[in-house]
Formats: sequence, structure tokens, C-alpha cells
Amino acid sequence: MSDPCADAKADLSNAESRQSKASTWVTSATADVKTATTAHGEAVYEHGRAVTAAKGFDSSASTCTDAVATARAAYETADREYHEINREARLGELASALNGAKGDLTVAEGKSESAWGKVGDRAKEVEHALTAITTAENKLSLAEDDASEVAKWVSNAKSAVSTACP
Repeated sequence: MSDPCADAKADLSNAESRQSKASTWVTSATADVKTATTAHGEAVYEHGRAVTAAKGFDSSASTCTDAVATARAAYETADREYHEINREARLGELASALNGAKGDLTVAEGKSESAWGKVGDRAKEVEHALTAITTAENKLSLAEDDASEVAKWVSNAKSAVSTACP
């Protein structure tokens, strides 16, 4: 026959061991939630920076568009109205300015497109970070549920020891 007191103490020891593991799991899961939340905050910050940069490049492209329009208008006006000896030289200068403005616009549009691509990438990072938070919170919930069940086990095991051991 087995000793009820020894059995109750062994069960309590097992319960307390399991409680220690459950506590470690809760601590780890809590840290994972904190890490995921921090990563999400950083992703949101980086996304905001990317949007700001993209808007800056859009503004630069808009400025270049205005410069192209101004250069084109100057060239067209000079082409219609400039009849002096230096007409070709003046039109050449204006054509060069127009081509430079078009080049600047092409560069600005390329940078803007690239920047908006980065905004999309950052948005995906924010999405992934939210998923990581949800996953970590689900693990934490499971860990807390387990810890609660183990706490009941420990409580019942302590009661059993009190009852079985004089």
C-alpha cells in the first residue's frame, strides 16, 4: 500500500514544478508581446518616415513639373517673338534649360516612385508586426490559462497534503 501523505507530497512537488514552468512560459510570452509591440511601433515610425520622404519627392517632382512648364513657355514665347540676330543662340539656351528641367523632372519622378515603393514595403512591415503582436498575445493568453490551471492544481495539491499528512 502506498503512503497517502507521500503521494500527496509527490503530487504537490509535481504541481509546483509545473507551476514554475508555467510561470517561465508566462514571463517569456509577456516578453514576446513587448518585443512585438516595440517592433510594431518601430515599423509604424519607419512607415511615417517613408511617407514623409515620398511626399517630399512628390513636392520636388511638382516643382520640376512647374520648372518644365516655365521653361517650355519661355522657349515657345521666344520662338514666336524673338527675331534678333542671336535668335538661334537664345533658343538654344532655352532649349537646353527646358531639357535640363525635363531631366530633373525624370529624376524626381523616379525618386518619388521609388519612395512610394518603400512606403508600400513599410506598410507590409507594419502588417507583419501586427500579426506578430496577435500571435504573441495568443501565446500569452494560452500561457496565462495554463498558469491558472496549474495554480488550481497546486492549491488542490496543498489541500491534499494538509488532509493526508498529520
